[in-house]
Amino acid sequence: MRFGDEVVAIYIHTPDIMSPGVISAIEKQGYDPSKFSITGVWAGPEGLQFIREGKISAIVAPPAMTVAELSVQYLYDLKSGKKIPQIGDTVIEEGAVWSPAKVVLNPYC
Repeated sequence: MRFGDEVVAIYIHTPDIMSPGVISAIEKQGYDPSKFSITGVWAGPEGLQFIREGKISAIVAPPAMTVAELSVQYLYDLKSGKKIPQIGDTVIEEGAVWSPAKVVLNPYC
């Protein structure tokens, strides 16, 4: 992201696998990664290490395990004839960071 002619932020979609290359490229050009607001999605060991070193500002870590568990549970329920959430419903799980979650139509699948 630029502010005028100055690059102020860099988004790394998958910092768990891409951050080593991005950070290396920034440093090889003589820049300090901590001077940029670097963020991304999906935290892995590499990205977390760069956060500890101050080279990446933040990484969003979606609840992937929860998504996987719910997907398997809903497939099982569907196969067993049980009702599953429908488009327009809201799924609520007490204490979950992602809750409440509205069920929407995914245009990609």
